Amino acid sequence: MTPSGPRAGDAPGRHAVTEERLRAALAARAALVTYRDLRREEPPRGRSRGTRRVRGLVLAGLGSVAAAAAADAVCF
Repeated sequence: MTPSGPRAGDAPGRHAVTEERLRAALAARAALVTYRDLRREEPPRGRSRGTRRVRGLVLAGLGSVAAAAAADAVCF
């Protein structure tokens, strides 16, 4: 682990320059954010929630059948 304090060969204002550059970069990035980026998306439409629920139940069922088959194969 390296120490985070100033070292013998460092310029005295090195950290200040780095902080200025980081602040400028963050400010430039923040300027790119618009109202549309912060707006909520519209809720999903249709039956996608029901489809996901059925898919989850089917996968859970297949998993339990596979686990039972593996346990049966080990026991016999």
